[in-house]
This record gives sequence, structure tokens and C-alpha cells, in this order.
Amino acid sequence: MRLEAQAKAGFYPTPPEVVEILKTWIGEKKSGPKRLLDPCCGTGEPAAKIGEAAECEAYGVEIHTGRAQTARKLLKKVISGNLFAVRARHEAFSILFLNPPYDFDSDDGRTELSFLKHTLPYLAPGGLLLYLIPQNRVTLRTARVLSAYIEAPEVRKFPQDQFKTFGQIVIAGIKKPRPQLNAGTLSALEKIPLTELQEITPGELLFSIPPVPKDFFIRSSEITPEELAEELPTSSLWKELHLGPLLQKDQAKRVIRPLMPPRKAHLAMLIAAGLINNQILEADGQRLLIKGTSKKVTDKFEEKTENGIKITEKERIVTEINAFDLNTGEYLQII
Repeated sequence: MRLEAQAKAGFYPTPPEVVEILKTWIGEKKSGPKRLLDPCCGTGEPAAKIGEAAECEAYGVEIHTGRAQTARKLLKKVISGNLFAVRARHEAFSILFLNPPYDFDSDDGRTELSFLKHTLPYLAPGGLLLYLIPQNRVTLRTARVLSAYIEAPEVRKFPQDQFKTFGQIVIAGIKKPRPQLNAGTLSALEKIPLTELQEITPGELLFSIPPVPKDFFIRSSEITPEELAEELPTSSLWKELHLGPLLQKDQAKRVIRPLMPPRKAHLAMLIAAGLINNQILEADGQRLLIKGTSKKVTDKFEEKTENGIKITEKERIVTEINAFDLNTGEYLQII
């Protein structure tokens, strides 16, 4: 199948031929824990294969739920969601395998650059960067980041059959102990879009894979139900003698009564937080479908001073509770 037919929703899978060549670039595998991070892991095959060759535990992030579920069968852990909501321990990975979306970004202009800047801190000094992007996407800003963080990066183009589709290249190199701009490297990288590059070949480069600290975490601020189910058994709350049994699967639907009845303010907070969304409340023959929201608004205040008008901004949280009367079809705003 051609790469164009596989490209969906910004997903451009790494060709298997390229993966097999990159595996031959793995040199000495130093003793100790080693990890690989693929921030756009797709269905997980490239990260799994390169991780196995490098004796690394492979971790991934994938925004597409279906692909993330497939990748979980191959990788140590996969976070399903937005990369920019993900946090991991800095310098916790031996290899950063980065094949980012080829798209525009509101902050950095290109997602290729924003993904690189977000994930480079997770790569350990001495760790290997494998950065796959179209040749014409090596901008001046991208060249500056690479020349500051990567020691003497090597650049190769995809095999001709794959290269003619998107013009993809591989930039490979070792992360420096500390960032320092190199003028020679910057000059060479700036010329990449107009340079006739050598084609990627097996075994021509060898990179040693460093160990990383044992203490480690990777998590997202956007918790899915599946991830919550994975995390709960490790929670100290789960292990409480009295509370733990109530969280077990066969006890999950048991009603837990609070020691004192909740006040109106407590109920409003629960509804606004979304914990009682889509619940049907019934009383005196009335049936209401409840929906709550909280949002931040900014108020502006003008004040006359000796130097003119001073504008002060203050933020506040606005709570809204809405209801739909299932009997009459009337829409109500309670708060």
C-alpha cells in the first residue's frame, strides 16, 4: 500500500523498510534501564521494533484512540491523547523516535518544530534522536534547535520509492550534555532543503544507547477512563482497609452516604464540575435533565489616575447549571 493511502488524520506511518534500516544503526547498548519514547506512535510497530533492537522499554503517545489501543499491545505504555498535555521526567529516555504530524501550529508555525521542542527535554544527554520530517520542513528555527541540542547530526533521505511521496528525511544524532549553538552545524542544517542528500543505508551509522535513571513517570493531565482504571490499583486510596473494598469492581455501584447531607453550595459545585451531568432528577412529578459547567471570565475595570485611564483585569469563575424539563421540553437556567 502506498504511503498516501495510509495517511489519515495527519498520520504518516514510518515505512517498514526505513524501520529495518534504523534498527541496524543501534550500536553499543550500555547496561542499565533504557527507554524509548515515540510521541506519535500510531499503531506502535516502529517503536516496538527499534525498542527491541536497542533493548529499550518502548513508550508511546497517540492522539487517535483506535491506534492507541492497537499500540498498547506492543508497547510498555501508551497514553491516548494530546502530546502537549503529557508530562514525563526530563532526561528519562535513551531514544527519542519522533515522526511528528506534518501540519501547521499556531505557536511555532509548524508542528514538526513544536513537537521537537516539547519532547527534546525528555531525551537524556547522550541519548539518540531519530527525527523524521520532510526535507523542505527544515526551517531556520528548526535548524537552530537541532544545532543547539544535537551533536553533529547526520542527515539521510528515505529510500527513493518512499522519498518521492513526501520527501522525508532522517536526522539522527546524540543529545549534547548542555545546549550550545554550533555555527557550523547551523549553517549545514540551513542548507538541507536545497541539498542533494545521501540515501539511508543499513549499518552506515552506529549510535550507543545510554542508560537512564530508574525513577520515572509519564502521564497526561487528560485522564481517560482506561488510564484511570490502570492507575487506581497503585493508589494509596485503593489500599485503605475501609475504602479499598468499595472501589473493587463488584462493589463499584454501591451507594456511599456522606456523614452529613450536602449543602446547596456543595451540590452546585458537584453539578458544575460535571459529576452529575446527564442525570435525571425527579421531584413532585417534574423530571429534569441536568448539565453543569464552569468557565473563567475576565472583568475589566477602568480607573482615572493622574497618568490617564488605568485598566485593571480580574478573573473569576462563573458557574452555570442548566436543566431540560423532560415533561414540557422547556430549557431552564437554574444558576
